[in-house]
Amino acid sequence: MIIQLVQVALGRKYKLSRSLTPKEWWMLYDEAMNQAIAGVCFAGVEKLPKEQWPPQDLLFEWIGTAEQIKQQNAIADKQTEEMWEQLKEDGLDAAVLKGQGIATLYDSLQLTVYSWGR
Repeated sequence: MIIQLVQVALGRKYKLSRSLTPKEWWMLYDEAMNQAIAGVCFAGVEKLPKEQWPPQDLLFEWIGTAEQIKQQNAIADKQTEEMWEQLKEDGLDAAVLKGQGIATLYDSLQLTVYSWGR
């Protein structure tokens, strides 16, 4: 089901193939946390029809997790920008090929993306 939820997040599907039990939702959330894709999966939860949403206690937990991820990403974005600017000042040409540097590939998830460089 985690694959289907990611597909919903990316706009490839509009709902899950079936509704999940509360236990299945908690297992999915735990797996998303273990795989470090809880934020992406939450973007899928937000797009699901309301009748397929997780139980309210998990929904609130996930909202909190998503907000923490947004805050951590804002810090990482700022640090990446500062590093990029320092490299430019030092006369070095650089490319960020991982993590924050590829965030532009996820515009459909409405992530905050900054454009640095040339």
